[in-house]
Amino acid sequence: MLIKTLPSLNLMGVCLAPLALAYPSAEGSSDSNLLFKRAGTTAQLGDYTGSTSSYPDGSGTYVDSKDQGTYASGVKCWTDIFYVTNEYQAQAWTPMKENTIDCARTSTCASNSQDAVQNCGSWSITWGNEIEVDIIEKIGLELQENIDNTWLKSKCVTATVLNTCTWDDKLCHALWTSSVGQVFDGYIRRRCSGGRSGITSQPDYTAWSKDYSWTQPSPQTRLGCGALCDETTYPEPVPSVGST
Repeated sequence: MLIKTLPSLNLMGVCLAPLALAYPSAEGSSDSNLLFKRAGTTAQLGDYTGSTSSYPDGSGTYVDSKDQGTYASGVKCWTDIFYVTNEYQAQAWTPMKENTIDCARTSTCASNSQDAVQNCGSWSITWGNEIEVDIIEKIGLELQENIDNTWLKSKCVTATVLNTCTWDDKLCHALWTSSVGQVFDGYIRRRCSGGRSGITSQPDYTAWSKDYSWTQPSPQTRLGCGALCDETTYPEPVPSVGST
């Protein structure tokens, strides 16, 4: 608690004693600003002061809490993790490495049936492997299913291509891929106790909240056959989930 003393005042011959004002500050910190500037207490999940989740506060499934902190004022804060939903989504077209086939220079104008690509997972917020694995495992427990998290060690898996391409022209063709990833969505929120006012406990409140998502990489991918070698974007829309 930081105590700030104002100078004494003399009003109409009456001298008023110095006035002391108290400000909440983080335990072990000299920070005299408001509670939202809390250095060191959000080391695991981060501080997103000013952010508001797109999901209603308290909605979804509670997963875990981290970054607990207690302040000299008695106010306690922690960060809750909520899981909301997941769905399979078709990912954007991505050019394959060494992806060109010039049908004017080869007698076999087709893709290799043994082609494989690297599919990589991604997080909208980077928390590090240990925390990310922990969150995935706990969401899996809530869903009562085993979510494969082995890909987190390398962030990627080797995906099998489901289809092949064959052309009957003399043009140069480029191979692109589009995978189907399982996307998990949720949010984190910074929750604080209101402390006490006199003998009355104040209700808990949410200081901020932020959406997160992670995409689990698929072990399979779809091959796009419609691009020529000089095209920098794929000329067709992303195929729907379930199509090849």
